[in-house]
Amino acid sequence: MVARYKRVAEALRNIRVGHGAAVFSPEVKALSLTFRFENYAGQMGARVFFRENLPRIQYHNPTLPISVTRDHARDNACKMIVTMADGTTQEISMLSKESSRICNELLQVAKATPYTEAEEPAKTGQSVRA
Repeated sequence: MVARYKRVAEALRNIRVGHGAAVFSPEVKALSLTFRFENYAGQMGARVFFRENLPRIQYHNPTLPISVTRDHARDNACKMIVTMADGTTQEISMLSKESSRICNELLQVAKATPYTEAEEPAKTGQSVRA
């Protein structure tokens, strides 16, 4: 039973901290990703970004609308579109890039503030009893 709680705590910690754990500026209004289901012609970085970095971004920016489109069309563009408050959009190509590079480009465009564990509230040492 304790091992299960440790696994859950570790999974939550991995979402809270890591690459992509950042708060976006209020200028960013929406995020849209488009890529294929399969790894085809350099789209592996987009899939890894979707699986590893996007959950952290969603956790730290809960009100940010994020849409993901994955399809089977071979002519599908592998891209991310960042919509700003003034209505402009910025496109980030994810084709043939590693997930860390995609994440860095997004954090730069979004003017994100990185999150660190030091920002977490101090633990009081109190336990909860049922």
